[in-house]
Amino acid sequence: MQETLSAQGTDLLVADSRSVLRGGQSLLPHLREARVDGLVCFDGLLPQATRAELKAPDIASRVVFAY
Repeated sequence: MQETLSAQGTDLLVADSRSVLRGGQSLLPHLREARVDGLVCFDGLLPQATRAELKAPDIASRVVFAY
């Protein structure tokens, strides 16, 4: 993924969702407030509420679930 994105002038940031979620934070602020163009989610163990949030109309087009 890094090679493909880099060739297009896009940076890749890798983050462990488990460490973010342990602090009680949602992944949504990273998509709504930060300059994040998209999210590839490999974590099939995300809580149902978090998966539902990531499927919200304003975010869903920028999220790919790959689990």
